[in-house]
Amino acid sequence: NRTQIELKGLQNNTTYFLKIRSVDRYDYGVIDINSPYYPDSTLKRKYPWLYSEVVSFRPDRRVFCEFSLEYFGNETVFLNINGKKIKMKKKGEKCIASVKLINNESYSYQYETQNLTDPQGERNIKISDIDGDGKFYIDDVWGVGISFEVPFEIIGWQVSSSTGEISFSWKKNPQHEGEITIFYSSDKYNWNVLVTTSSQNYTWKNFMTGATYYFSIGSFKNQSSPCQVLAGSTSFFKNPPPLKITKIFEGIEASDFRDSLKILSSPKNFDKKFSDFLIFYSTYNIEISTGTNFDWQIYDFLSKKKGFSPNSPMIYANLPSTTPLKAFYIRGAGFLEDNSGVYCTQPDVFVTPALIEYKKQKTLSRDKVSVSFGKYSLPVKKAYLTFYKYEEIEVSQKFKQIREKITQAIENSLKISFQSFISTDTVFLFSLKKTDGKKITSSFKEDVSLTIPYPSWAEPENILPFYLDEENGFFRIVKTQPEVPKPKINYSSATITFKTAHFSVFALMYAFGERDLSDVKVYPNPYKPYDGRWETGHKSGDWAGIHFRKLTANTRIRIYTIDGIPVRDNLYSDTQGYCWWDAKNDKGQELSSGLYIFVAEDEKAMGRKKFIGKIAIIR
Repeated sequence: NRTQIELKGLQNNTTYFLKIRSVDRYDYGVIDINSPYYPDSTLKRKYPWLYSEVVSFRPDRRVFCEFSLEYFGNETVFLNINGKKIKMKKKGEKCIASVKLINNESYSYQYETQNLTDPQGERNIKISDIDGDGKFYIDDVWGVGISFEVPFEIIGWQVSSSTGEISFSWKKNPQHEGEITIFYSSDKYNWNVLVTTSSQNYTWKNFMTGATYYFSIGSFKNQSSPCQVLAGSTSFFKNPPPLKITKIFEGIEASDFRDSLKILSSPKNFDKKFSDFLIFYSTYNIEISTGTNFDWQIYDFLSKKKGFSPNSPMIYANLPSTTPLKAFYIRGAGFLEDNSGVYCTQPDVFVTPALIEYKKQKTLSRDKVSVSFGKYSLPVKKAYLTFYKYEEIEVSQKFKQIREKITQAIENSLKISFQSFISTDTVFLFSLKKTDGKKITSSFKEDVSLTIPYPSWAEPENILPFYLDEENGFFRIVKTQPEVPKPKINYSSATITFKTAHFSVFALMYAFGERDLSDVKVYPNPYKPYDGRWETGHKSGDWAGIHFRKLTANTRIRIYTIDGIPVRDNLYSDTQGYCWWDAKNDKGQELSSGLYIFVAEDEKAMGRKKFIGKIAIIR
């Protein structure tokens, strides 16, 4: 009165009809329902067969589904699927819920908290266990719509069909660690694996010419929407297609204190939702402007984020190279949800930091710039060094404030007599940070040696190193002792080497004379013409006179009698801060013995602008 049977080979989601009928075993010694001689109902039998009611059923194969939601709030999140609420478990920035659902069925679901409903609203998904492992995964971002046009695993893909082959190519998302799988189907429902590979291209030749195929790419977790191809025909498909850049806006900032991990802050002031947000890079500043096309095939990428949430504070991306002091221009590109265009950020510059350790000597170079640390130079055990060229400072978003201060200091240098700005090619920003990213502000325990190139047309003999005084907005001469040491000039490499006790923005500038008139020197004083010394001359007509030193390059000197009567007015210092006076008045007449007053003035001097002194002449 009770039995159990197992039916095999049934198709999923297909309706079947079942009935049971009785068989008189006494009429037949052996009952073989598969025998061609199995009696049918038209034959006479001793006992009539009995039939049950017809039962209809549809076998539904259920798969294990994991819903993963990226959510940055603190409230408990619920998954509401077909009216059933499931509490999600918090795992870091993800909320996880598991449920068994019917394979090849479509479901509507949404996320909600006690006080909030997901701004994206209701979402739709079709469950498809392609690899037959009984599992299916759904990845979502709060407030961001799901799109399988281009799955998370790739940046973009294209299919090219010809009479003899179908070629696939794609650009892998650097954040995807697994392989890429291409799926194919003849009806968009029953899928098979064409290839799983770590390559970025594949060619298929074993197809049936004239057959219609559907292709999808991604992984067993995420796949793209199907692409239809008529095998043997000439066709081309590319997703996403080149899209116009609709806006350039302020965006990312790349930190510079780790050797293998770059941290990018989220874009600011954007007013659209993105289906995908990409981070791409170059080793030079690519010209990108509104109205131009953005083609994923021509760029190199660091990261892809599915959708974009304004609550997302950071994007983590691995560097393509850990070579110390290598520069990368970083940009972000947001694909609008309706595929109407791309929002692209302004660039930021990231220079791969170089690790410096206490008790270890190290010299690091980039182009003609080099930094040499002594064995005990660092004030900490470990630190990361980076330095930027001016063209990189000019572009980089994180140097906006310091860029303004450099501009101000360059403008101020035009007003200062003892310094003259050469070129922005000599401007470099040096930075030293602890391993936690905090800037090191204390002086080095031992001076560090820097080498900076100067333009080939410059006169290196008159060049000195200057550093940026951020507080006051001008450049100061680099000093490691009371006197300014003369830097070393390497004429063959066109570089200047000097020592510094701290890092800053450095620039090479012409240094003409002194910065002010606080330390003017006059000799000989008293002046005795032709007394046998070189300074005063040996006989009439020799270069005899009074020497003024430690002047600025723009000093005017006037001579007066002790009573204040002017006797000489047209004396000026040279570029080295030197002036010579032949002890004659404006008419060329020699001054008689006596005490004279000199007034040295320079309105452009940075400190003391006037110096008054006395000179004695003895004839």
